Amino acid sequence: MASTASQTTLETLTFLTTRLQRAEFVLSGQASVDVQRAQEPEHQATNLSGTVTSRICHLESALQALAARSSTVAEILELHFRYPDLFHALSATTAPSTLSTSELTSIILASAPLFPTTSSRLSSIINDTPIPDAASSATLVSLQPRLTDLELRRQEEQAQEIAELRKRSAKVLERWYELSALGAGECWSEWEGRLAAVEQSVRREENARTREEGMV
Repeated sequence: MASTASQTTLETLTFLTTRLQRAEFVLSGQASVDVQRAQEPEHQATNLSGTVTSRICHLESALQALAARSSTVAEILELHFRYPDLFHALSATTAPSTLSTSELTSIILASAPLFPTTSSRLSSIINDTPIPDAASSATLVSLQPRLTDLELRRQEEQAQEIAELRKRSAKVLERWYELSALGAGECWSEWEGRLAAVEQSVRREENARTREEGMV
């Protein structure tokens, strides 16, 4: 009996570990809980109480770490803390409502006229909605490869147009750089050289006048 209870406990912990691993893999793409390692015989020690306690602590720490990384898990745990009844399914013998039989009957009778109306609407939708001809559907299916081919060709043409526009844009940008940036730099250099030559001429004239005045 004790062996059966121990085996059931270990299987329950393994099942919880598996569910936690799946949830962690779905949310983060990786799982920190190693189920296969937990199922190995060396990890199922003879001291069951210590094994169960350590595995429960490990599961709780893994769940807390997952909640810290995922806001979805944190919100679910918050809902479970505030409204624990939402996570417990009602049995078949338990009434899902606290209303009396007379109150439930009045609600059903008040909604009874809607049943035939809804049924007639659904029937009219089914009967009035035309079903496409099988030949037309087959024709559309047969055209699918051609449509796919045309779509691929169109994508290739668009890619070529985009590549051509990029080349033209690069050439325009290069031409603008040559004319505006480099051209302006060359123009400024030429002006600076001419100004330097004029300045030298002016200085020579001034020096010549100074010497002439000194001789006089």
